[in-house]
Amino acid sequence: MIIIGFIIIVVTLLAIEGQLRKASRQNEEIIELLKGIKGISRNDKLN
Repeated sequence: MIIIGFIIIVVTLLAIEGQLRKASRQNEEIIELLKGIKGISRNDKLN
């Protein structure tokens, strides 16, 4: 019974880690997009 509980905890933690990695990747993509938009708006002000 203890072994089954341990396996469930490990699987749950691995699933949480996967979701956090996915969210982190999405956040990095959003930051890059925002940097691009910020760069475009700066160029518009210069022109």
